[in-house]
Amino acid sequence: MADSRFPVQCYMDEFVNIGKMPSFERKIAVMRSRGISTSVILQNYSQGKALYKDDWETIVGNCDSLLFLGGNEGSTTEFISKRLGKETITQEDNSDQRGAQGSWSRSYRSSGRELMTADEISRLPGNECLYFLRGVPPFRSRKLAAPPEGYFEYMPAEAPQTLSPEENLLLAPWESRPEYNEIDSHDGEFADVGDDPELAELASHESVGS
Repeated sequence: MADSRFPVQCYMDEFVNIGKMPSFERKIAVMRSRGISTSVILQNYSQGKALYKDDWETIVGNCDSLLFLGGNEGSTTEFISKRLGKETITQEDNSDQRGAQGSWSRSYRSSGRELMTADEISRLPGNECLYFLRGVPPFRSRKLAAPPEGYFEYMPAEAPQTLSPEENLLLAPWESRPEYNEIDSHDGEFADVGDDPELAELASHESVGS
C-alpha cells in the first residue's frame, strides 16, 4: 500500500460550487482518524446552510478552527457574533432632580453585551480578521500582507524521526486502529481499492515506488 506516514490536508476552496457531497457530515467526523484534515472555504455561512440544510451544523461543529476574513452578509455576521460570545460591562446611571429639595444620585449595574455585534463585525477593517480555535478565546488580528508578485512553491517538512505515541497512532495503518476494527470496517461509504482494478494497480505502483 502507499506510504501512510504523511497526513493529507484538503483545501476545499469554493466549497459550495463543488456540489453536495454524499454523507460529507459523516466523513468529516471520522477522517481525522485516517490522518486526513480539510479546510472548508466559502463566501458566507448561508451558502453552506442552503446546500446541506440541517447537516450543515454538524459539518461546522466538526471544525476545530474558524477564520473570518470579513463580510457583511447578515446570517454570517450573526453567526460570528454568537460565536464570539458576550462580555460583562458596567453601566453608570445618574439622576439629577432639581427644585427646592433637589437631589442627585448615581448607581452602577452590570449587564451582558455581545463582544462584537453583527453590525460591528460587518464594519471590520479590511486588514483585520477574526480567528476561533477550540479551547482558547477568539483572536482579533491583522491579516498578513500578500506578496505583490512572484511564484511560490510549497515545500512540506519531512516527517520527524521520533514520534509521540499519539502521532504513531494517528499515522498507523487503518487496520491497526481500534476505531477501524470497531466501527469503520463496517462503513459502506468508503470503498476498498480491491473493488476497483485501476485503484488497485495504482496502489501497487505506489507501494513499489515507496
